[in-house]
Amino acid sequence: MFREGKKCVIYIRVSTENQVDGFSLDAQRNTLKKFAEREGMILKEIYEDADNGWTIYTEDGSLSAQWEVHLVVTEDGYEILSY
Repeated sequence: MFREGKKCVIYIRVSTENQVDGFSLDAQRNTLKKFAEREGMILKEIYEDADNGWTIYTEDGSLSAQWEVHLVVTEDGYEILSY
């Protein structure tokens, strides 16, 4: 595991109040904590943005259904896992 022993932080966010009151933050937190644990990473901090409210739009100005980037950031740099 090339991530083993690397320090990491987790950033989770929502874009609507419904997500704050629902399970979105908990699901993100649990999934990313499990990832860090599975990879043997040292979790330093979890940053939570529960009132962000920003939205992603498509090139033609329509609302996007979903847009996510999953990445790992360590003291040595970053790796994009998916987008």
